Formats: sequence, structure tokens, C-alpha cells
Amino acid sequence: YRKYKESLHNESTYYYSNFPIQLDATCNGYQHLALLTGDDSLAKELNFIESNTNDIPKDFYTFVAIKLKEFFQQRINEIHSRPSTDLGNEVKSSVEPESMKEEQIQENPKVKWNEIESLEKLSKLRLSRKLVKPSIMIKPYNASLYQMSNHFKEQFTEIQENKIRYFISPSNPDLKFSEKDFYFLSKSIDKVIYNEFPKLNKFISYLNKIAIICTTLNIPIIWAAPSGLNINQYYTDSQAIRLKPFTNKKITYSLMIGNKKLYRAKQIRALMPNLIHSLDASSLALLASEFLGTDEKLNNFYSIHDCFGVTPANVSKLINILKLVYINIYSKDQYILKFDQGIKQSIIHYFGENAYDDKTKKIQIGNNPALIFPDVLEVIHGKIASQNILNSRYVLQ
Repeated sequence: YRKYKESLHNESTYYYSNFPIQLDATCNGYQHLALLTGDDSLAKELNFIESNTNDIPKDFYTFVAIKLKEFFQQRINEIHSRPSTDLGNEVKSSVEPESMKEEQIQENPKVKWNEIESLEKLSKLRLSRKLVKPSIMIKPYNASLYQMSNHFKEQFTEIQENKIRYFISPSNPDLKFSEKDFYFLSKSIDKVIYNEFPKLNKFISYLNKIAIICTTLNIPIIWAAPSGLNINQYYTDSQAIRLKPFTNKKITYSLMIGNKKLYRAKQIRALMPNLIHSLDASSLALLASEFLGTDEKLNNFYSIHDCFGVTPANVSKLINILKLVYINIYSKDQYILKFDQGIKQSIIHYFGENAYDDKTKKIQIGNNPALIFPDVLEVIHGKIASQNILNSRYVLQ
């Protein structure tokens, strides 16, 4: 900044800047999912498509917001066209979400939720990019509908009416929402995303089946990240024990005691987010290694998750290296096949060569019922063309 100020008061027409230019990936979690499965329709909305400076970059959050508006209006029209039919009060998602227990909805049970009233309010709500982004962004990390609902509530103003909590939108102060309205909004996002991109549902089902198999066998889920790091996911269950160490005092302490039994629900829920995080970290490690290794002078580099910063002269260099990293992981080697093979090898490592039959995909351990390993080919839909990645103008923005 000092150099810039000085340049305003001297004869120079330029100055050398060392300010980093920040680059941000387009909805990075979904980018990895699109690359993993080879889903061209999803990849297109995440800027993995040939483009140039004359093209407008895709914005996934705005895309989902528009589809949400269309869904609400479509649902309203459907209800009004069939007034005598009980359509139910729930949006049936194409993928089973983690249920939101009634006790988690901090709302007076006397408040009755009505689908058409909720739809009418939500259709009038300004579904801005800022509003929907936090909830959409956490979906690849297996966020529950409850967590998504909380992200919406954080952007609203809470009020109390007759001891009942409501939420007012700054952009629509006349609209008053309950917690159940936010829950319905979150379920609608689920439906829209998985209806638009049904291949995601197959991939999630594939990961869930792997997690269930490993948990049933009581073995960790092990995979090798593209960077070479071995990941070992092993969440054990625990139980609470309350102790009263002093006989002359009423003070008690609760201790969580672990055991060797796997925590089934957490093993299943955590696999997709841990896999995506490992791919995030690997992409960063490979990018930094290649970028910093090419020139000892290239030491101006920083990163937080999927955000990168380099000096202006090196922006194009960094973008091109990241594209090559993606191509090597997904288009050249097709990482999902390596992941799949690694899980199978892990089962063989624990139970022997005869435990798994690759032709029948059966896992047979002793006299226990046979388990069927999911077919990875059912979730692969080709590869994202290397040319599309190389010629994309907006992989980073």
C-alpha cells in the first residue's frame, strides 16, 4: 500500500505489488462429487465446462435458489389443482435424510404446521444467494436437515409471540416463519438437488453400503488419499458413567467410557464428509507441492480450504496447476476406482483372500450371513473430459 501511495506522487506509471489475489473454488464439495462420479450435468453447473472471458460463470447457489422457487410454485399449483386429495405434509426426498426429531424443533407444539401456508410464505421469500448458500454448502458434508435449518435461522431475527418463537426476514419483514417452515425449506433443498442430479443419490447409497459393511465386520474404513496419506476412519461407541467420588459431597461427575464396538451411525454419517475433506486436502497438498516446487522464488502462496492466494503474476499459473491436479486425480486415474479397490483390499487384509469374491461381490466371513459389496460401476458415469477442465475459465474465481 505504501508503494501504491508513493506511485501517486512520483513520475511512475506503475508499481510492483505483492498483494495476494484471492481465488475461490465454485462450491468445492460439489465439484469433488461431480468429478468423482463423472456427472456432466452437475459438472456443468460447477464451471467444469469450456468457457472464456465472454461467458458468464455458473453459480450453483443461485441455480438451486431458482429451482427452489420453481418447486414451491409447482407444489402450490399441484395442491390447488387437487384440493380434495390429501397430499401429506412432507416433501418426500429422493434420498433418506437424517430425520429431525420433534424435540429438536424448539417450538410450541400447539402451533400447527400447514404445508400450503408454508409454501405460500416461502414462495414470497427472497431466496437470495446469501440466504441459501450456507445450507447448500454443507450438504456434501452430510449435514442434517436440523443443521441446515439452523443456518437459515441465523440470518433471521427472532421474535416471541405468546411464548412462541418466530423468525422475521430482514428482506421480507411482513413474513413470519416458524422453525418447521425452515425444516420444510431444508427438505425442499434436498429434493431439488437430488431430483436435478439423481446420480448423487446413487453415490451416497454406495458410500452408505460400504460404511454398513465395514461396521458390520467391525473393521475401520481405510482409504488412501490421492496425496498418499492413509485415512483410517474408526469411531468407537461410548457410554456415560456417573461417579460420586466424595461420600461427604453431592457432587457427581459424568465420564464417557469408550469400548471397542464401532459407532455404527457415526461411521455411516461421517464417511462422505471425511472422504470429501481428504480430497480437498489432497488437492491442496498436490497444488502447493507443484506450485512451490517449480521455482524457489514462488513463496507468496496461502490457502484456507478451497481458497487460494497468490501474487497477480502467478494467478494463471496456479489455476492451470489446479486443473492438472484435478485431471490427474479424476480424469486420468479415476480416483473412485482406487477408493473402491482399497476398501476391498482392507477386507481381505483383515479376513484373508477367501473372504471376498470379486465375481459374485460376496463377502463371506465364517458362518455369518454373506454381505454383498456395492458395485462401483453403478455410480460411475464416465469421466469429466480433461478438455472441459483445461478450457474452463471459471474453475477458480
